[in-house]
Amino acid sequence: VQQVAKENRMKPVLNTRVHQRCLLYEDHEGRLFNLIISKYHVGPASQWEGLMETFSGLQAMMALVVLTRSLSCAFEDQIEGQTFRPAYLSLVLGLVLSEEISLSWLTASMLVRAVPSISAYSLTSKVGSDWLRKVMVLCLTLAGAASGETQRYMTLVGVFLAIIILLANLGSRSWYFLNWAPLQYDGPMAPFVAFLASVMAGFVVPYMGHREIEAGGKRALESVLTTAVVVAAVFILSDYDEVQKFIVVGSETCNQDVVNLGVGVWWAVTLLMGMCLVARVAPFQPFPEEEEALLEEDHASPVGYRVPNLPDFVLDPNHAKRGGIPCLSMGMELVLGVILAIGIGGFIVFLAFTELDDNLNSNTQLTAITDVF
Repeated sequence: VQQVAKENRMKPVLNTRVHQRCLLYEDHEGRLFNLIISKYHVGPASQWEGLMETFSGLQAMMALVVLTRSLSCAFEDQIEGQTFRPAYLSLVLGLVLSEEISLSWLTASMLVRAVPSISAYSLTSKVGSDWLRKVMVLCLTLAGAASGETQRYMTLVGVFLAIIILLANLGSRSWYFLNWAPLQYDGPMAPFVAFLASVMAGFVVPYMGHREIEAGGKRALESVLTTAVVVAAVFILSDYDEVQKFIVVGSETCNQDVVNLGVGVWWAVTLLMGMCLVARVAPFQPFPEEEEALLEEDHASPVGYRVPNLPDFVLDPNHAKRGGIPCLSMGMELVLGVILAIGIGGFIVFLAFTELDDNLNSNTQLTAITDVF
């Protein structure tokens, strides 16, 4: 099951993403069942499908160019007033732009590697949660409580991660809408390679990551031009100090010349590339669906499709997992667990009758005060 889940959805001859297959199970009586994965391993399916509809390429690009204002402070040795912290950035990214920063790793696997379904991704990937978004929000949240250079570096890390996530989501959709062939690499760190490819595509052809590109023709060209004008206007507006203070306090004191130069060149080059590529996108031609489709799309299937008229045979991958320490028997692991419970639990109880933790906190505070002076 894991082997077929690694195969992408591309037909090798027609170079299209409609490689429809089903995975069946035959019991000892000759009955056929759809082999599917339990619903607990297809959790992000509805969320991911919703994000494909609600993702806004315009909002992603506006956020992208505004965030670059803060990167100028990475080249400053000393910031005026020694204040550089996120103001409402974590709130804006976490709530207002939640669709644009979510499931970037999963989207890269689904659209760049052409993984057949969410269940196939769950079987072949060890990354189950949206950890990139969580790390980014955590960095910006902790930066608000930190101080000094720690606050500055954590803010810059959070901003950099946000930019990477936005580029990856734009690039994955660009890859899909341009109908580029999926990556055939399936070796070590294949999901990371796909994510890196999506980031590069987002940096080079960000305007292709909008749903309007699928329409092709004049409608797609107008979308690219409109987006470019709005993004340029937002970037110019973000040069005002009050706007920067709302996003990241302290970025208004940094020199924006390098950022203006870099974003200006990037905006012009990507716009020209977008105009060239959109001319090659064929206008969308709707076609009627079959009255009774032989297969229907289902993310619970490791190959992406199931037979509608057959019952399901549900597998839970957790039941096939084995112990991670083959050199230890179950009895030895039980003994190890008892030792850990007594040792760690006893140490925590020991802290209640001593001043060890209080002395540690006092020494930490004293060291922090000494560093300040």
